[in-house]
Amino acid sequence: MMKKHFYFLGIVFLFVLNGCTKTGSSSEPINEMIGNSGTPVTSAMAFTSANSYTVTGNVRVYQKDGKLILALENFKSSNGPDLRVYLSKEMQPVNFIELGRLKSVQGNQLYDIPGNPDFNTYKFAIIHCQQFNRVFGFASIK
Repeated sequence: MMKKHFYFLGIVFLFVLNGCTKTGSSSEPINEMIGNSGTPVTSAMAFTSANSYTVTGNVRVYQKDGKLILALENFKSSNGPDLRVYLSKEMQPVNFIELGRLKSVQGNQLYDIPGNPDFNTYKFAIIHCQQFNRVFGFASIK
């Protein structure tokens, strides 16, 4: 009886551990560009992968037409079922602003930033699987 219990717990553990590897975001490359009228607000910073997932590319904040825009440039990520883009005060999404669902796991992407957050406080861009609460990657915003 105890052996069956451990077997069941092992299967549940593997399901949760690998849950964010299922397909969720589009894998079709997209190429959204800020254009010549956008002004960089931050430097381009590289993503760091987390939790055995791969995230590459850069993040930069631009100002265009009075709005702030987060740009994922030359971006590529492992896929997952419920990937989101956050601005966060920490490398884990505890105090964050959600910018939306990840549009694609590859390409150049733009996300409107609501309000006027202080980038001395909101220091990180995070790719996060909301369904399983797993960080795929993060980048400092400077």
